[in-house]
Amino acid sequence: MTIRKILIEPDPFLRKKSEDVEAVNNEIRLLMDDMVETMYAAPGIGLAAIQIGKIMGAKVIAVASNEEKQKIAKDNGADLSIGYDNLKEELKTISDGKGVDVIFDPVGGDVFETVARTMARNGRLLVIGFASGTIPKLAVNLALV
Repeated sequence: MTIRKILIEPDPFLRKKSEDVEAVNNEIRLLMDDMVETMYAAPGIGLAAIQIGKIMGAKVIAVASNEEKQKIAKDNGADLSIGYDNLKEELKTISDGKGVDVIFDPVGGDVFETVARTMARNGRLLVIGFASGTIPKLAVNLALV
């Protein structure tokens, strides 16, 4: 069974996004027990990221804008579901200060810089889109090993 067959694809837009997520699967090198954080968790492409992360054995942290969307994310397999308030501090606490292994970002904007600062050593930041309407800039010092 392929990952695509178990994703819920309610419309052509989400189907295309599901295919995009499947295509980058090899790029993120997701390892068992990695911690994955996905923004824009519900509804939309974030749900596909949650499902793929769970299938691959990751601990999935969903970030959504309100309690209703956070519940949808939990109902679709997220281990934890949080809001955008105090995001950096919450992710550091959840990861015991180690940072997040994989960040799935279809939002961009100001949130990008926040999550980029929560990366674990050798972490991967997967930029999927710019739903915020703003293309962020990465401070190169964040990529130093």
